[in-house]
Amino acid sequence: MIKWRRSGYYTIIILVFLGNLKISWLRWGDLIIDTFRDQWVYLKLSQGAVLYKDIFYVYGPLPPYLGSALFRIFGVNLNCSIFLGILILSLTTFILYRLCRLFLGHPWAVLLIAHFLTIFAFSAYSYLGIFNFILPYASASTLWVMFAVTALYLLLKYFRTGRSYYLIGWSGMLCLCFFCRIELTGLLWLWFFFFGLFLKPRAIRTIFIFYHSSALLVAIVSYFIFFSATDSFQAFQEIVLKHMILTIAQHSSYSSFTAGFNDVPESLRLILIVFLLHIIVLYLLYRMSIWIACIRATSGNWSLNALIVLAILILGGFSGYFLREYVDYQFRMTPFMLLIVLFAFLRPFLAHIRTISNKVVILFTLFSFALLLVLRIFLKAGPQYYGFCFLIPTLVCYYVFCFQLIPSFLANWFPQTSISRFHYQLFLSYLIIVFAIPGVSRNYSIYNSRVAEHNFVGIGRLYTFSDLRTQRIVETFNYLYEHIPPQHTLVVFPEGIVFNFILRRDNPLHYHTFIPDYISVIDEQVIITSLQESRVDYIVLVQRDTLEYGASSFGVDYAQALMSWIMQNYQLEKIIGSFPYRSQEFGTALFKRNQEAKNSESGI
Repeated sequence: MIKWRRSGYYTIIILVFLGNLKISWLRWGDLIIDTFRDQWVYLKLSQGAVLYKDIFYVYGPLPPYLGSALFRIFGVNLNCSIFLGILILSLTTFILYRLCRLFLGHPWAVLLIAHFLTIFAFSAYSYLGIFNFILPYASASTLWVMFAVTALYLLLKYFRTGRSYYLIGWSGMLCLCFFCRIELTGLLWLWFFFFGLFLKPRAIRTIFIFYHSSALLVAIVSYFIFFSATDSFQAFQEIVLKHMILTIAQHSSYSSFTAGFNDVPESLRLILIVFLLHIIVLYLLYRMSIWIACIRATSGNWSLNALIVLAILILGGFSGYFLREYVDYQFRMTPFMLLIVLFAFLRPFLAHIRTISNKVVILFTLFSFALLLVLRIFLKAGPQYYGFCFLIPTLVCYYVFCFQLIPSFLANWFPQTSISRFHYQLFLSYLIIVFAIPGVSRNYSIYNSRVAEHNFVGIGRLYTFSDLRTQRIVETFNYLYEHIPPQHTLVVFPEGIVFNFILRRDNPLHYHTFIPDYISVIDEQVIITSLQESRVDYIVLVQRDTLEYGASSFGVDYAQALMSWIMQNYQLEKIIGSFPYRSQEFGTALFKRNQEAKNSESGI
């Protein structure tokens, strides 16, 4: 019976996964922003380019070389990236379920996974379609999260069982994290280091620090071998390390935007309101569960119980309706929740640290790990923003907080009362489903709105919106295909590597994306020099608003010197739509290298 029940739970998860995959099939990503950046790097590496030395990339080497290996084996096709995304999501879902089962029963763990798949993994909250696991804005982030969550699970299993092979696996996952997102793993490594200092007895602390240090040592040695073989350390310093330093030291506009620090008062207001609403709703559910327990104890009338349950379900529906204004901000309060729980658990954690299998120690580890990951999105936590995948451990904490910690706290607060915990969890599950319905409905609506099919010969298919922006992107594709010979070179500003990837028109530069944060790493003069040396034949200017980086318009709010050089050395050949950045309407402009520039380069 138990085996059949478990099979039923797994079947539900698989059906939810496949259902979301079917609904969203080929309806991910964006034609301009983020989606094709990884694919271009995969392509260049599969052609023999060396990461960092020949191609600009700000993350670790594992994701691009993994993608390029798929390109080498199966050919250059978008389906390779889709397969990689599905693989990462499948493994993440499996390990997340195993992590949930450490704290939650089977039904609630299944609910969490369904919640994760529909609201996070296959999210379609925005027009762009880049906040999902299949074609995300950066595969390095989703792959890193998969390794990080696996590391957390293995560490907690070690705490529970004391078996050393879990600790070895944890060390291996931590090492793999270094090859995806170096800056995030460095922070994670430091957290584990300080965490290990508190472990007792000394024998456990020693073995923990040994495996912890081994992860860093293996990563350093591997990087040394990689840099020695590819002679790319200097480029790595100039790209990855400089990007990390600028992000940390200058508190970039993008970091402030993703963390919600660009509007702190409004962010704090939303966090406080949503947190208070959660506490009120959970308290009401608890009182209702006490009421149910009292009725069941004094009456055997099951029809009355059924009527009460029906009334509460209707009440939950009305609650969801009246609170719909805050449904999109459901997870804004989670960092605040993490801080409160950690503060409450700090003294018990220090008191029980000798017994690492203690529940308090394990919960403190989970919540502190989750807080570490949401620091980048601290005041703007949600599935519809950059950094959405870093919220996954927090989703587990959210369920533990609502399903376990709150009822336990209230039970201690009202010790004379008895509660029907099953009814409390049942009502809570119902409310979670009610609050998830708007997100699921939005996903379904947006995916169904992507009806414009683009069949890129030899590359794959995608469906996008059939709007003016898409029409002009397609017009640009067609014009470039007809008027730029295959042997000529093309660079797109500030972003639009999709034209190079789909049309196979080479971008000879080291760089492929020219958004404000990257230009601060590269430097405008370096880009100008590269354009001169490479003698780029054509330049396309695309209206790509970069407000999230603190500057909206290329050539107006940033990169003015670069735009001025382009205007001096290239002549306008074609405008599709409106000229970029002169109105709110989307448009592109094609420039061809003028004769004066050619003569200057030839020494005439």
